[in-house]
Amino acid sequence: MELRQLRYFMAIVEHGSFSRAAAELGRTQQALSKAMQALEDELGVRLLDRDSQRASPTAFGELVLEHGRAIEGETRSLRTRLTQLLEEDAGAVRLGTGPTPAGGLVARAVLALQKARPRIRIDVHAGVHAELVAQLQQGRIDLAVCIETDSLDPGNLARETLVDEEYLVVCGAGHPLADRHDVSAGDLAQSQWIIGRRLGEVEAAWAALFDEAGLARPQAAIETSSLEFALGLLRAGRHLGVLPYGLVEDDLRIGRLRRLAVTHAAWRRPVVLMYRRGNLQAPAMLAVISALYAAARETDG
Repeated sequence: MELRQLRYFMAIVEHGSFSRAAAELGRTQQALSKAMQALEDELGVRLLDRDSQRASPTAFGELVLEHGRAIEGETRSLRTRLTQLLEEDAGAVRLGTGPTPAGGLVARAVLALQKARPRIRIDVHAGVHAELVAQLQQGRIDLAVCIETDSLDPGNLARETLVDEEYLVVCGAGHPLADRHDVSAGDLAQSQWIIGRRLGEVEAAWAALFDEAGLARPQAAIETSSLEFALGLLRAGRHLGVLPYGLVEDDLRIGRLRRLAVTHAAWRRPVVLMYRRGNLQAPAMLAVISALYAAARETDG
């Protein structure tokens, strides 16, 4: 059964004849007759009484008419809702973001959205994975994009992976290991490290690198939650660190930082989009999500 056939059937009943319905729909009477014959053959019942002066529904036709009107109403409602969502060009969204996607994926999405929908206001909040999960659950932000560093219970939150981010062991260009091509876990164990706080499963994977080699884990010379501070020390060339590729991409490209080629010392974590389930009725939120999807496809490409 096709929606087109239902529309033809309801028009015939409404106008009482094939000819008037055909004129209203802009179709030929023959096209309507063929469509009705095909529908009756498919359902195995007669829907229209063609013997009277008016084309009127049979008992089976009355049943189809009832359901057809319900379907038509739902279809009309869906089209209206989609049109409203697509045409809405105003609203405010509180978007939480981690430091790595903030300057890349999220920035591209926001710039594209400002160009296409300038009346949507985006209030950007900074945080890391655990903080953003808590802020979402408390209703302090509407959406969040960050690297998923831990396996947390999302509760009422929906979670989608946008892209994957790679973590690397990096150092400054002046570090003694910067130009080595045979860096071992032993070399890493003897170096000074700057370790970020709240790295979660990435930190556990880093520790396993030394455990599996039978080496004592190096003690962090410095611990910090400031990425700017960590980058500044790494660029000075005395420390090693573990950072996401997106955060050090520019430094690697110009040679200010170096990626150390260490076996089993590169780890991937998902960059996730999170939001509260059932909280996507606002058109502005859907517009932001659509822009994030587009930026993620651009990143993968």
